[in-house]
Amino acid sequence: MTTINKLFESEFPSILLLKAGEISNKWSSLISEKLDKNRSYSEPFESVGTKEEIEIYNKAQKFIAMQNAVEDIDIVFTFLQVDRNKILELHPNLNTQENYYKYHFENFIIRTYTIIDSLGKLGDSLYKTEIKDCNCYKLKEKIKNEYPEIALSLENILTYSDENKTRRHTKIHSGEIEISEVRNIPFWEDYADVLPEIFDLKNPILLSMTNEKIEQMIAELKSYVVGLIEKINVFLDKSIDKI
Repeated sequence: MTTINKLFESEFPSILLLKAGEISNKWSSLISEKLDKNRSYSEPFESVGTKEEIEIYNKAQKFIAMQNAVEDIDIVFTFLQVDRNKILELHPNLNTQENYYKYHFENFIIRTYTIIDSLGKLGDSLYKTEIKDCNCYKLKEKIKNEYPEIALSLENILTYSDENKTRRHTKIHSGEIEISEVRNIPFWEDYADVLPEIFDLKNPILLSMTNEKIEQMIAELKSYVVGLIEKINVFLDKSIDKI
C-alpha cells in the first residue's frame, strides 16, 4: 500500500473532493456561458461561486496541498529503495552512499512535517479560526475549549511528530542534523574507497549487512508515516461535519 492510499482510508477526502468537483463543474459551466456572451470575460474562477461554494473549494485546495505532500513521501521511498550499485554512478557529486541516504532521510523529515503544516492550514479553514500563519499547534490552542476532542487529536499528531519537528528546525537553522539512523549503517563501499586493501566488497556477508540495515531503516520510516497518517485520519474523520 502506498502512503497516499492510507490517507484515503478516511471518508473525509472522498466527501470533500466530491463536493469540490461538483462545484468546479458548476463554475466551469457558468464561466463558459459568460464567455459565450462576452469573449473578454476574465474574472477569477471562483468569482461565479457563492460564499459557501468558495469555502468548500478552498478547503479542497488545502487538502490537495496536503495530499501532494503525502505523495512526495512516496517519491522519497522510491529514492531510498534505489539499487545501491547505481547511486554514485548517478550522483557522483555526493561522494559516498552515506551522503545519498542522509540527503533523502533529511528530505523525509522535511516532507513529513510539510504534511503537518498543510493540515494546520486545512484545519484553519475547517474551523474558521482565521489564524495568521496557522499551524497545528496554534489551531489546537484556539479550539481546545470549544472542540476538546479535536484538539486532542491534534495534540496526538504533534506529540507523535515532535522529534522530526526538532530535527527539521535544526536543519533549517543550522544546515546540519545528525541522522543516527543513517550513521549506524555500515556502508562498506564507502570505506573500501579509502581502505581498499581491508574491505572485500565481494564478501556477501558485508553486503547483506548493509542491505538489511537499509531495509530496516526504510521499514521504520514507512511505519512512522503510516502512524502519522492514521492520526491525521482521526482528525479528518472527526471534522467531516465541518466540510
